[in-house]
Amino acid sequence: MTDPVTLTEFITWAAENYPADRYALVLWSHGSGWKEYTASFIAPKGMFIDYTSAGRSVMMTIGELARAVRESGIVFDIINFDACLMGMYEVAYEFRGAADHLVFSEGLYPSYGDSYDTILRELVNSPSMDGSRLAKTIAGKCREFYEQIGLDGLVMTKSAVDMSGIDRFHAGMCELAERLCDCMDTEQGRIEDARDAAVCFEYPENRDLGSFLNELALLTSDPDVRLMSEDLRKALSRIVICNETYGMDRADEISGMSIYFPDQHQAAEDDLSRYAELACNRSPGTTWGNLVSMILSESKTLDDWEYILAGTDSIVEPE
Repeated sequence: MTDPVTLTEFITWAAENYPADRYALVLWSHGSGWKEYTASFIAPKGMFIDYTSAGRSVMMTIGELARAVRESGIVFDIINFDACLMGMYEVAYEFRGAADHLVFSEGLYPSYGDSYDTILRELVNSPSMDGSRLAKTIAGKCREFYEQIGLDGLVMTKSAVDMSGIDRFHAGMCELAERLCDCMDTEQGRIEDARDAAVCFEYPENRDLGSFLNELALLTSDPDVRLMSEDLRKALSRIVICNETYGMDRADEISGMSIYFPDQHQAAEDDLSRYAELACNRSPGTTWGNLVSMILSESKTLDDWEYILAGTDSIVEPE
């Protein structure tokens, strides 16, 4: 199940045998964002788990997943991730051109999964609904479902993204990253303070993007950074067309999309090389990956790197 060919063949088979005017793809499994599994002390990021197939990695990378969808030849009205931690800027940009809408969760998603009975009931009652309405329905019905369960400690996030604005939003993120890199001498401490103050999730290096942009606008002393942050926060609120939460602390600060922004204790050098391979970091000019690398290179000491790469409970003394 971590072989991209399996997913491509499934999509092709379904579309050939059950043709439709609109298509939705539900990916239901364990998910964790953008990074493949490599070692037990580095949090894996990807989707699907397969411990049994020889020659396959334990998780499918987000790049493999997006390619598998594209190679099917189907552009989906909706791709819905019934999985944890997929609600990221990096994931959204990876799927540009593959779907009109994404539905996903920023945080850990409860093991009950989506409320398929109530979602499909709405679709049966209104079979002509478009992708935007169904995407909002999925997020809303899931929130209603978890409200009804009402278990202590139960939390969920589920958001829907209109992908028509993702290219313009990505361009704005690159412009912000370039400006932040240019003013690093004066703004680094404020950038790090905004990062640390932003809402984070079970992978603490995943920061809510809207929360970070709000904090950055408040803390920066650079008027260009303030204006760009405010504009991007408004743009984010336009592409996130539905943002549902239940049981979350600081729920009013959650925007529906997170971003990878680790501190010096939350990334290893290998992470950065793999992060650079994502579509959002292969654009010409400065990207978010360049900013992350610059921040960490300015912040880390040799001891920090030795500690993270060793994966031990104590710092390894450099030779």
